[in-house]
Amino acid sequence: MYRRLGRIGLYVRRPVRCVPLTTTHCHLRLTWSREHALWTPQQWSSGMFCDKSRFCLQSESRRTLIWRAPGTRYHNARPHRANIVDECHQLEDITRIDWPAYSPNLNPIEHVWDMLGRRIAARQPPPTCLPELRRALLDEWCNIPQDQIDILILSMPRRCKACIASSGRHTPY
Repeated sequence: MYRRLGRIGLYVRRPVRCVPLTTTHCHLRLTWSREHALWTPQQWSSGMFCDKSRFCLQSESRRTLIWRAPGTRYHNARPHRANIVDECHQLEDITRIDWPAYSPNLNPIEHVWDMLGRRIAARQPPPTCLPELRRALLDEWCNIPQDQIDILILSMPRRCKACIASSGRHTPY
C-alpha cells in the first residue's frame, strides 16, 4: 500500500499535535487578544463559537497517519464560512466571532467537542452506524450542562490574557 500510494505522489505523516505558529500568526493572535481582552461576559455570550470537529465510529488510534500530496497542508480550512452558512447566520441574527488563524486554544468550542467526544466514547453500547452516531451526538449535545458552557465562555478574558502574556504564542488552554 505504501509503495502504491507513493507512486501516485502521496506520502504519509503523523498529524500535527501542536499547531505551528509563524511570527505573523503570533502577531494576529496577540492583536485579536488585545482587542477582546476587555469584553464583558454579555459580549462573549452574544457571539457564536464555531469550528469543525470529527467523530468516528471506530476508536481513535494514537498512531493515526495522514496521506497527502507533497507540499499540501490542511490547516485553516474554512468549511463553516460557506455562503449558505453566512446567510443562515444573517437570517437568524447570529453574530459570528472572527478568530485568528491557528488559534484553537483561544476558542472554547474545542473543549465542548472534547466533552462530546468523551461522552460518545463512554456510551454502552457504542454507536455502530452513522444514524446511531448522529442520534448519540444530538443526545449528548443536549445533555451537556449549560453551566459547563457558561464556565467556558467566562474563561475568555483569561484566555486572552494568557495569549497576551505569551506574546501570541501557545497558551495552556
